[in-house]
Amino acid sequence: MPTTRLRWLPSELTIEISKGERLLDALDEHPEIKLPVACRAANCGTCRVRVVDGVEGLVAADPWELDVLRRHDAAPDERLGCQLRFNNDTSCAEVILARRF
Repeated sequence: MPTTRLRWLPSELTIEISKGERLLDALDEHPEIKLPVACRAANCGTCRVRVVDGVEGLVAADPWELDVLRRHDAAPDERLGCQLRFNNDTSCAEVILARRF
């Protein structure tokens, strides 16, 4: 299965994530990457991450996620880790994310 490399800042930790996989599901297998999570259902905004580079390697946010981000006054480069999925864009070899808080 094709993968995308995820680089997590500020630790510079790098992991491989399967295309189509949700970030939060991938992080369940990588406890060394600490991302606060409260609801896992795009309600609380706790799991916001900043997309530093590689946005083209991510599936676009759906209307529900966009609404939650708006309610939390999120910056344009922020996404919810519980909703963020990696796409099948083979031109994007690496996505760089940083913890929001």
